[in-house]
Amino acid sequence: GTDLVQSSVTTTLAANVEARHLKAGEAAFLLEPDLKEGRGGMRDVHSLVWAEAAHRILLGADVSELAIAYSVLLAARVELQRQTGRATNVLVLQEQPDVAVALGYSGRDELMAGIADAARKIAWTSDDAWRRVSVALRSPFVRGRDLG
Repeated sequence: GTDLVQSSVTTTLAANVEARHLKAGEAAFLLEPDLKEGRGGMRDVHSLVWAEAAHRILLGADVSELAIAYSVLLAARVELQRQTGRATNVLVLQEQPDVAVALGYSGRDELMAGIADAARKIAWTSDDAWRRVSVALRSPFVRGRDLG
């Protein structure tokens, strides 16, 4: 029924998230992070929103905290694309100083610290949510219930 379809969709999303992380790396810990596809990046927030449509998987404060972290990455990505004139998601070293100044940071280090903080928050929330989903999908007692 509906629970089986929702479980299948959620399982597929979780597998896609893991594969993307292996390819793009850690947004919080790379010198040149992929703001969209990296672990802790914007796509992780998108995946959580899609999974949330199937089952409630986020906890109370997660939504507002994710929104704040997402806005940091989005601002950096939009400015990066504005400055380069390209649809790029990787914040390379040479672009970081100009993006930092345009966004009102004192410099590259402050920008990258803000991005690292945001990406760690997204990654932690994502890992926690997908862990709870994984446990719930293995338990016949939890299927069809909220996971948050």
